[in-house]
Amino acid sequence: MSVEFEELFDLIERCKVLQEELDQIKEKLEKAGYTVHTELGSLGNRISLAIYDEKSDRYLVGVELDRDAYEFSSSPMERDVCKHRFLEARGWNIMRIWCRDWWISPQRVIKAITSAASRAKD
Repeated sequence: MSVEFEELFDLIERCKVLQEELDQIKEKLEKAGYTVHTELGSLGNRISLAIYDEKSDRYLVGVELDRDAYEFSSSPMERDVCKHRFLEARGWNIMRIWCRDWWISPQRVIKAITSAASRAKD
């Protein structure tokens, strides 16, 4: 196997795992009664998932998984400051979820997301 092929294979495998995490979070939020949309926006400003409130016809909270933050940002300043400010200036309530936190305590992550959605609803 060539080095380029191995790198591509590793990237594909990593993306499968990350997609599984996104799907798991979405499933748990939907079981809790939320409407969830995934992978919103363009590559540079992608939001991994967002909770949508049909009554108010708006997104309550946008959730960025660290994988999207790292894969689609060219620098730490862009990833950690500029993107967040850009989205908030456009009315988004954004939070970042670290995959490590999901692996350690999925319940805590779901509670953090649902709490943020509840606060935004009020």
